[in-house]
Formats: sequence, C-alpha cells, structure tokens
Amino acid sequence: MGIVLMILKILALILLSLFGLILFLLLLILFGPFSYKTSAEFKDQMKESKGLVSITYLFGLLSAKAGYNSGKKDWTGIQVSICGFGIYPKKDKKKTKKHHKRPKIKGSSRIQINLSDPDYVEEEELLFNSMEEREKDASFFDEKKEAGLPTPSKQKKKRKKRPSFLKKIKDKWKGFTDRATRLKEKVLKLMKVTSEWKKFLDSKNTHACIRIFKKALKKLFHILRIRQLSADLTIGTGDPATTGWVLGGIASLLPFLPKKFYDTISIGADFENKALHGSLKIKGRFCLGPILLLAWKVYRNKSVKRMLDELPN
Repeated sequence: MGIVLMILKILALILLSLFGLILFLLLLILFGPFSYKTSAEFKDQMKESKGLVSITYLFGLLSAKAGYNSGKKDWTGIQVSICGFGIYPKKDKKKTKKHHKRPKIKGSSRIQINLSDPDYVEEEELLFNSMEEREKDASFFDEKKEAGLPTPSKQKKKRKKRPSFLKKIKDKWKGFTDRATRLKEKVLKLMKVTSEWKKFLDSKNTHACIRIFKKALKKLFHILRIRQLSADLTIGTGDPATTGWVLGGIASLLPFLPKKFYDTISIGADFENKALHGSLKIKGRFCLGPILLLAWKVYRNKSVKRMLDELPN
C-alpha cells in the first residue's frame, strides 16, 4: 500500500509541475513585454524609399525584422532570430555538382538484332500489315478518280448562308435589350444595397457601437504605450478632394494620441501634385494579454453582437 501511495505521489508531483510549467508559459506569452520600433523615409513619390519594422519579445529572446529599400534589393526581406541566432531565412548551402562518368561499353558499338526474338517478329508483322492497308487505300482512291467520282480532297464545302438584313437588325435589338435588362438589374441591386447600408448606419445600435469602438481605440493606444512618435510628411494624391479626404482621416486619429506628441507631428498637403516624402518614427512597448482581453470585451458586448447580426451581406 505504501508503494502505491508513493507512485501516486510522484505522478501527482509530475502533473502539478507540468501544469505549473504550462501556466508559466501561458502567463509569459500573455504578459511578456513586446517592444516595437518602426522607421521610414519617403522621397520622390516613394521611388526612393526605405523602411524598417522590428518587434522583439522578452528583451531580445525572440526578434523579427522586416525591411524594405527600393535601392538595395538585398536589404529587402524578413528576418527572424532566437537569442541572436537566425532561423529565417535559412542560408542556402552551396551544392557541389558531381560529374558522373558514363561507363564505357566494351566491344562493338553497333546494335545487334536477334531475328529469332518474338518481339521483333511481331513489330515487323505490324509494320507489314500497315503498309498493305496504305496500298489498299491508295488503290481505292485511284479507282474512284478513274471512275470520275468525287474524292474527299475534291469535295466542295457548303457555304453558309449569310443572315438577312432584317435578321441582323433583330439580333442587334435583342442584344441591346439584354444589355439594358442587365444594367437595370445591376442598378436596382445597387440601390437596394445602398438603402440597406443607409438603414444600417442610421440605426441607434450602430451609433452606440461607434461610441464603443472609440473608447476601445483609446484604450488600445494606451495599452500600446507609444513612447516615441515623430512624423514629418507631405502628402499629395494629385486630386484636391482625395488629398483633403486623406488628411481628414489622419486628423481624426490625432485625438486618440497623447498630447505630448502633438508637437512632434507635422503633416503637410500638396493639392496640385502627387507627392509623398518625409520621415516617420514610432517606438513603444505592449503586452498581448490586455489586447486580447479588450478584444474579448468588445466582441461580447450585446450592441456589437446585434450590429454583427444586422450587418448587410
């Protein structure tokens, strides 16, 4: 009985240690610090541009980098390393080609055929039979030619009758009416979709969800803990209306940022030409657990669930 209790005690200790190890790894993943850093420079409508995005986990235990440089193709790509040792991309080992020498055949290089081989005899018979069939076909066509009968080569192909003028007009009218009906169906479908989206956006539930998303976005920026943010950009799309729309979208995000970054952000507009030049730098730290918890709270909200059910297809 004492031995059984000892075995059970050892198994319980092993299970508890495994459970503790799994719990420790889970907490480490959820609440371990992730550090991120981005930097980019744009010149001459992104013809000369370069950027770098790097994420490190647990103070460099795991790191991933993604870089782009329009001038240097070797610098463009993704790199993943653990404790400073690169695991992706793997270095290609130089493959040495082995030249295999062909074995020399001793004796004569002529092909010898054994006439007594049954396979050879069967091939010869098939060839002979095909030659006889060809001769018969040729003689049959010669007899038809002497008798004045039409041969396949001299048979005239029947010309297709051209459609009349009235039939052409009917076909064109039919094609026009078909295109008009298809266009009408598309317009009706578009009007139905726009009315559904208008009804969806004007509902009280959608406005409540927008307020929820705004609060969640503020919390997300707080969780991301942006420590450094500087931007000096000039944006131009070539169309004044589109440029104003883009700048308005960027300006709508500024209230979610801390007030200390207002002086480090400078965004200009070029309403006449296509332009994108300047620099951007972002640096910060976050944990995965609070982000997942925030996403779960937003998803479990009753208003958000109702909005997802009412979302037009």
